[in-house]
Amino acid sequence: MDAAAIKKYKSKDNWYDMLKTAGCTAKQLSPEIQEMSKKKDIEVLLDVAMAYSQLSNIRWERDSRGRKTKNSNALEANDCFLRAVEIYAKILELDKRNVMAYQSKAYDFYKYVIDHFTGKNKPALKNMKDVNIVECFDKMNATYDMLFAIDRPLAPVSEIKAKYRRGKAWGEVVLNPTNPIGQKIRDHIQKSRTSMMIHAVKDLQRAIAIYESLEKKVDKDAAYNLYIKSLYTLGVLYTNNVYDNSLKKIQINNKNTSIFLEFINNPETVDLTQYRPAQHLENLTKAHDCFQTILNSYNIERYTKIDMKQLAWEKEVRYPISPHYIFYRFGTLYAKWFLVHAIPQKTRYTQLDKAYIGVYFFFLANEYCLWRKKMRLPLAKYDYILKEMNKLLKAAAIDFYRDEHIKNMLSNFDTVLTKIELP
Repeated sequence: MDAAAIKKYKSKDNWYDMLKTAGCTAKQLSPEIQEMSKKKDIEVLLDVAMAYSQLSNIRWERDSRGRKTKNSNALEANDCFLRAVEIYAKILELDKRNVMAYQSKAYDFYKYVIDHFTGKNKPALKNMKDVNIVECFDKMNATYDMLFAIDRPLAPVSEIKAKYRRGKAWGEVVLNPTNPIGQKIRDHIQKSRTSMMIHAVKDLQRAIAIYESLEKKVDKDAAYNLYIKSLYTLGVLYTNNVYDNSLKKIQINNKNTSIFLEFINNPETVDLTQYRPAQHLENLTKAHDCFQTILNSYNIERYTKIDMKQLAWEKEVRYPISPHYIFYRFGTLYAKWFLVHAIPQKTRYTQLDKAYIGVYFFFLANEYCLWRKKMRLPLAKYDYILKEMNKLLKAAAIDFYRDEHIKNMLSNFDTVLTKIELP
């Protein structure tokens, strides 16, 4: 086995040649790899397992113009996933304290759970016959349990990585309550959404606390992305946990409507007989603190002159979570903050300042995306931002073009691209 050649290809991210050098294929481990049974073999086994893990990531073919097609590497990814798990199991038989093997094995299960719930690669998952999301969730948890049970402390960055990923996976089940797979996961592990929420929050809080206790710059740099992602995920969970039923479709006087729509029409006469007030309002403040910590880290100060063109131009590798997602989440947070107080009191004037702040952040999110579009930079769909902004403007009866508070807000920007068309 030419271990040096494998290392060389690894340094170039040349996963196929790594497998070829080891005599392996996507479907089959080489006899030499299968026969490795000593601790001195672990380094080579880890390298080969890494190659399989990389090739088990779902990728989409692109056409001549660089656009994604409907064709993916799902079949090959399925085979490589099986081989990676097989090698990690072999490594852990040789060394039950091998942190790298635990982390990598858990990640291979984790990534498919996330792909399913975020929908990013969901179509390809259907073609991976050996990938069962409920089993992946279960095996991910079991692997992390074994990692945390090692009889020596984990390195801080390693623990942050594990706590974030497990918290993120549990959080996705919480955030997708009607997803059939999520329901199967809850049934399988016999946990309620509330229990899963508590579990996810504890993991994410732990990841954040470890990061904030780090003293070495090298550790802080290594874990920074995970820190920001932990804050973001925790903020989303806190926001989601404050819920009323104002958007739920109901019937009033034989008319299909919602309490939210009735509130927009006339707050003072809205019938609250079927209204279920929000609980856990303290989580709004907790969510705010998470998102604000991210903005502080990005050196973005609200209500100051923001060069949105420059911000949108800067490479997003500087930001683990794109600024427009932070702006949007702030918008949804403040919109909820306004509504859960205004609706039960039947007035637009309770917490109205929160509505204005929500509009401000929705505006920032949309402005960022418009600049990305104007400069022909990569951009996902963003039409949902204005939809949410319009709902808030109507609920708070704010005229985007005549309101003095909005005019003052817009004065901070040399160029404004956002156009609002209220229905």
